[in-house]
Amino acid sequence: MPIVSATVVQPQTYVRLFTSWADMPTVDYVRFVRVNPVTCEEEVVRVHTAYDSTGEYILLSCDDTAVVWDTEAPLETNLQYRVEGLGTTTTVTSVVVNIDNNGENHLKDPLNPCHDVRVAVCIDEPGCVDSEVGTFYIGHSADVHHAHSINLLPVNASKPVTIFRTRQAPESMLMLGTQDCEDADAMVELLAPGTTLLWQSLPEYCMEDRYASVGEYTVARLGVDQRLEVRTHQMPYLVTERPVGPGKAPCGIRWNDLCDEYATWDDLAAAGLSWNDLLLGNATGMFPAARRWIDVETEFTNWLDVETSNTDWQEVREG
Repeated sequence: MPIVSATVVQPQTYVRLFTSWADMPTVDYVRFVRVNPVTCEEEVVRVHTAYDSTGEYILLSCDDTAVVWDTEAPLETNLQYRVEGLGTTTTVTSVVVNIDNNGENHLKDPLNPCHDVRVAVCIDEPGCVDSEVGTFYIGHSADVHHAHSINLLPVNASKPVTIFRTRQAPESMLMLGTQDCEDADAMVELLAPGTTLLWQSLPEYCMEDRYASVGEYTVARLGVDQRLEVRTHQMPYLVTERPVGPGKAPCGIRWNDLCDEYATWDDLAAAGLSWNDLLLGNATGMFPAARRWIDVETEFTNWLDVETSNTDWQEVREG
């Protein structure tokens, strides 16, 4: 029977997904489906490594495992992940996970998650418990729902005939601030590709997650003293559909991140790491290390040792 694990990774608010299909060696491709068990809404998780022609199914590694990172999962929501094998009816479903928003908003690039930005709600105010996040929330302008209906005035009629069409999704403007030049550069890098962004705000804002197509992006300086590093960022946008297709991996999972750490594969192997360790985020140290079976064997002599330690299976898996 295949297995799957879903691990929340903070403070990025990602979910690291791992599956093994070693018991079904005839399966070469699998896909991960995010499921809201309350609303029954489903969404195929975006892949970022070898995939099939549909762009949804990921190629299993030589050891019949696969790792995918879900960088777009709704926050503060119970979620499960179902893994489906291509060419088989066999599926496996994860335990329920829930991602804490950490009291922050998040502006993400689904196709380039290495550029994702955490957005603080308050900075240096009484009672403010935000971390060292350098990008902060200023506000949103009004939501404008443009009409697409047409009013036609027939000859000798006192009232028009309306041909109605569904209103457009909201058009608005997001305004953020940055504290220093490094934070401002990170915002410019996030906006540079021109791709659709994902805005995730706190539940108190009464605003569902929004995929946003940003128009003219403005970075403004404050005051006449140009040495003041604070900048404001104005992003007019249209709410749009989720972008389709595969994307790039998060920072620390990409091929060039591995090259920054190890000159050759032999250097990687000498460190006791493998290709899967790169996908799990273990090779670059940018994410909390994922638990490996060798780690369990090192800590425990046998299953009796596990049981006598009063450790359950989840604790064994997560360390």
